[in-house]
Amino acid sequence: MTTGMLLYKNRLNGAIVLDLRPRVNLGGGLYNVSTAWQDLTAGNQYTAANNVVQWTPSLFRRHINEHDQDTPILICSNCCTNQLIYFLVPQLITHCPLCRRFMNFFA
Repeated sequence: MTTGMLLYKNRLNGAIVLDLRPRVNLGGGLYNVSTAWQDLTAGNQYTAANNVVQWTPSLFRRHINEHDQDTPILICSNCCTNQLIYFLVPQLITHCPLCRRFMNFFA
């Protein structure tokens, strides 16, 4: 299954989660394969690994795990909207992948 990205929305409180991981195991042999992460970060210096602070990849990013999907890192931001948005990303980032602003906090 190939789509843009996965979006989860809590109907009770309106919380939004954007899953930008390249490969997500949906269960039952179905996978979501997306190029959204590469499209949003291609050629940009918005990941922590590309900034002055060099993060050790083994601390934050494991290879495809036992569930056969990219390991998620949960980051939250409210720079794009007045609402808090959570991002599931495959690596640490310092800037919002949607609006490119520096993110105020991490979760």
